[in-house]
Amino acid sequence: MQGRKRKPKSNREVSIIAPRLTAKTAVKASGGISRSKSITAVRNQANVEDFSHKGTLLSGSSTSYRMSFSTGGLFVTESVALAKLYQAKLDWEEVKDFANDQKVLGFRTQSSSKRTVRELIARLQKLSNAELELLSEANKEEQALLLWLAVCRTYLFVAQFAIEVLQEHFLSLRMAVAHDDFDKFYDAKAEWNDALAQISPSTRAKLRQVLFRMMRESGILSKDGTLHPIFLPPAIKISIASHDPDGLSYFPGPKTDRGVR
Repeated sequence: MQGRKRKPKSNREVSIIAPRLTAKTAVKASGGISRSKSITAVRNQANVEDFSHKGTLLSGSSTSYRMSFSTGGLFVTESVALAKLYQAKLDWEEVKDFANDQKVLGFRTQSSSKRTVRELIARLQKLSNAELELLSEANKEEQALLLWLAVCRTYLFVAQFAIEVLQEHFLSLRMAVAHDDFDKFYDAKAEWNDALAQISPSTRAKLRQVLFRMMRESGILSKDGTLHPIFLPPAIKISIASHDPDGLSYFPGPKTDRGVR
């Protein structure tokens, strides 16, 4: 393919964290959490300056992919527990320390707890404070949708898969999504990204397994791999549109209203 030059390997980084596919139910933190900051001062602030991937959703050889979603699925219960801790403490470092010290997620080993807490906080930091409040108050279905949004904002690879595979499948009325679709997508990205190409077959298989698990947990895929159009509740849609309009594309559905009821 002419006209496309590879860039130096130093411009590509892939972060891999050892996989963990199961976790105990999160333990609710007990009372007595000190509010060291005023919630009024930060209620309307976003936790990050930019929710988008800054034009890299369809980028090529220079793209840097964070692939640590192999840690596990959406972790709905665990993520909600951490979000509620943040609403009390308003400091992610304090949340991390408290969650690890008090074993909020209920993991047996400290290494598993630290790894998962770190990854879940990275995801939750991609949600605005308004979205975190929605996450704490929503039902399970809506929580899963918000966490899929957080995953797409955190991992460019997943965001691109959502747009280039899921949305395109929906628009072309191909409602079955199979492992082969992941493999073709991965091969296309790895062709122009040495870091992806160097990932071992076993880790690649784990990434595929976890991605399909997250899609099922979010309601995007059924157990048999059928693609479901997503109907975003108005409150979630409005929040996404106000901070990250591109985020609506992470949910397969009609382009006109992204499936809003």
